[in-house]
Amino acid sequence: MILIDIFYRKTKKRPCAVLTGLCIVSLIFSSHGLASEFIDTALSAIENSSELNIALKDIELAQADEKVALAKYLPQLTGKIEGGAMQEEYEDTTNSYGDFSSSLSLSQDVVDMSKIYAIQSARKGVDVAKVNLMQITQDVLLELAIDWGAYWKALRQQEINT
Repeated sequence: MILIDIFYRKTKKRPCAVLTGLCIVSLIFSSHGLASEFIDTALSAIENSSELNIALKDIELAQADEKVALAKYLPQLTGKIEGGAMQEEYEDTTNSYGDFSSSLSLSQDVVDMSKIYAIQSARKGVDVAKVNLMQITQDVLLELAIDWGAYWKALRQQEINT
């Protein structure tokens, strides 16, 4: 259960079936006092996996892209200030004065299909990144389970042979 909690805190997602299965396997190992070793090994594999860290960064990047796409659909505020000087010359005096103007504009698109499509694409990108993270997590943990099983099989074989 500790492994599930740490996985959840790291990815903010529910654990995958492989992770749950590995926790059940660790409970089986607990009768031999091996559960803590297995959990420590699994945590180490999760934390030190460069592929998993890259997948987490890909999710962050996809979520940032989604925010950018959503920002384009928010109300847009624009402002402009213009100024200048004018000189008029008369026979006896010279007059100069400034002419300044400013404007402020707020606009909101009600329906813009290209922006809606960009938002949907960004959301799909987040979903793809999350699925990729789950796939990589399953691969890392499955590889760990295979290696762990091979390790204990070799130890058992060594006990039998001696």
